[in-house]
Amino acid sequence: MKRAKDLLKKMTLNEKIGQLAQQFFGFNAYTRDQNNEIVLTEEFKSYVLKFGGIGMLNNYFRADPWSKRCYVTGGILASEREKAYNVLQKFIVENTRLGIPVLIEEDAPHGRQVLDSVIYPVSLNVGCSFDPLLYERQTEEIGYEAKIGGVYVPYFSVFDMAVDPRWGRFEECFSEDPYLASKMSASAVRGVHKSGNMLCCKHYLAQGSVVGGHNGGVCNIGEREVREIHLPSVKSAVDEKCEFIMATYSEIDGEPCHASSYYLKTVLRKELGFDGVVRSDGCAIDNLKDFAGGDLVKAGAVSVKAGVDCGLWDDALTFLEEAVEKGYISEKEIDSAVLRLLEKKFQCGVMDKPYLDENGQSVKYLESGKGQTVAYEMACESFVLLKNENVLPLKNKKILLIGGNLDNVYYMLGDYTPEQKGVKTVKDVFTENDADYIQGWTFEDGITVSDGDLNEAVSKCDVVVFGCGGSSVRDFESVYNGAGAIIEAKGKYMDCGEGSDLAELKLTDCQIKLLEKIAGFNKPVVSIVLAGRAYVLSELKKLSDAIVWCGYPGCEGAKAIYDTVIGKRNDFGRLSFSLPKSVGQLPVCYNYKFSRPYVDFDDEPLFEFGFGLSYAEFALSDFRVDLATADGIRGGNGKIVVSFDVENVSSVSGRAVPQLYIYKVGGTISHRKKELKGFETVDLKAGQKKRVCFTLGFEELKEWSTEKKYDFFPCKLTVMIGNSSKDIVFEKECIID
Repeated sequence: MKRAKDLLKKMTLNEKIGQLAQQFFGFNAYTRDQNNEIVLTEEFKSYVLKFGGIGMLNNYFRADPWSKRCYVTGGILASEREKAYNVLQKFIVENTRLGIPVLIEEDAPHGRQVLDSVIYPVSLNVGCSFDPLLYERQTEEIGYEAKIGGVYVPYFSVFDMAVDPRWGRFEECFSEDPYLASKMSASAVRGVHKSGNMLCCKHYLAQGSVVGGHNGGVCNIGEREVREIHLPSVKSAVDEKCEFIMATYSEIDGEPCHASSYYLKTVLRKELGFDGVVRSDGCAIDNLKDFAGGDLVKAGAVSVKAGVDCGLWDDALTFLEEAVEKGYISEKEIDSAVLRLLEKKFQCGVMDKPYLDENGQSVKYLESGKGQTVAYEMACESFVLLKNENVLPLKNKKILLIGGNLDNVYYMLGDYTPEQKGVKTVKDVFTENDADYIQGWTFEDGITVSDGDLNEAVSKCDVVVFGCGGSSVRDFESVYNGAGAIIEAKGKYMDCGEGSDLAELKLTDCQIKLLEKIAGFNKPVVSIVLAGRAYVLSELKKLSDAIVWCGYPGCEGAKAIYDTVIGKRNDFGRLSFSLPKSVGQLPVCYNYKFSRPYVDFDDEPLFEFGFGLSYAEFALSDFRVDLATADGIRGGNGKIVVSFDVENVSSVSGRAVPQLYIYKVGGTISHRKKELKGFETVDLKAGQKKRVCFTLGFEELKEWSTEKKYDFFPCKLTVMIGNSSKDIVFEKECIID
């Protein structure tokens, strides 16, 4: 872009560094004056003046326990967003030589992490919806809310794979399956682009495969695993022209991602064609100090030379001028990074219109209810019915609701959540509809009800709805590190979220012990699971008559849960991850290449990938496979067409999610025993039938060959159609030659 190149020529090396470096400011860039007006801190203003500007500013509006910003500590309200943005932008534009506006970026994995924002279901819920089109609507709403408030670079977690549920950030993953994840990744970019905004996708690359689930740790995987499991979602986002990509803390085969020219340049830029900005994760470049021989100056040069353009909360990049003087890096290499960032500033329009109109657009949007409507729809579609012994839906039943996690809104919102106002809890919605409620248990206090009181409450009901699960609830008393991950939970119980990695995957003892008591009353029990990871639910399965996995369903989750269990909604999703029977099984992903089973345990999950029930019943019929030649597939024109009918054979409307799997024998490598290569959500009224058609081409059938390139070879192909990775209805072997 000519304008960006012309601007770059005018910049000094110090000003270029100002565009790439970003020390820890964000929500610390502002304070309140004696009139409660938002003003910039002297420390931040001095930094801007020192470097003649700042390229990007992370989480300026953020409000959560880590930032210590909330309604009573001076957090920015929706009614103040535009004004707060203009205060920031005006100082930078008017007090620097070139007047280059800043780009504000922020974490928004399931909604903006700011006061008054709409909070949507987390990514794990999104994956279970199997509905990329609805997710596109969700990301469009998030992108629009961000843009009208001055945030041009929201961050979405779209690259992390749900490989190891011990990892605390499991909730930020769509799925264990690369095909499903890649469809959601593409939808994320398309949705944000529909809003007119830009997007930063994270984390690149393979962060979900950290050994033992240790956040930011080592990935002991080879390039084939990277390409088959972790790269597809990256490719789909790049194909949709995402503008920013965040590198990951972790390392692959001994090489930190922030220092990997192979993955950042050869694969990401040359092979995939990414032409946007690569930015670091928080403090990650400083973390390369030991990798760079203990030299912080050299660490910054190593990262930029490898392909990272911008820093986040690092000191290392502020020393780039010294790095040039020492010959660690050339100014030309710095220019390339600066140019990419300047091009994005021109692209989004901030260079031509650095200020926002102050006409209350953020408040008007929030009051429109558009985001809340989409959040409700996604919640309904993301629930998974794991078990139902003729209990659900609950119609004309006297309900007893039990569970301390159902009386606190934060237990259904997930990590990266701001303080909330006006959001109803599950208890609120159920009791408004004549259900009784007792707390029963809490994470902190264990069982809180006496046997006598429990007996009395259960005796008055027809059915018990039991709340259980885990917690991603942050609080203001806990201790967090410099990147926002929890170090020590001091207030609320937190066993999920960034920094909350687990060795065990069990529900707290008090939940199971109380459920055992409840089951002894011989009343039907419906368990509602609020969780951000795949816990071992074996005991829950034994003790419950019905189980609904609800994940973290967002601000409209309570209404969605109630409407679903009473039968007003029947839009159940399917598991986008496998639920294990034991931690000792891990990895339990359906598409691993398992060999011999354990002597003391089977390899089957408790609930498999793709599984999910419905209040309706469906039948598949008239299965057909039309073949293509190997040469046609390799040339990109040949397609294998798979078609069949799906029929609602029940008396109620519902949603079927038929799935296409393949298994290949042949080529140059061994293949996974089963790989998802197609799915569709099919809404059917009672008795309705619909023809479903899938196509398999080069992208679905290619392999990373021993020649280190993608290719297709003649093979024996097994095509499978089913209701889950285990429940296969049709299967056909085909010779592709």
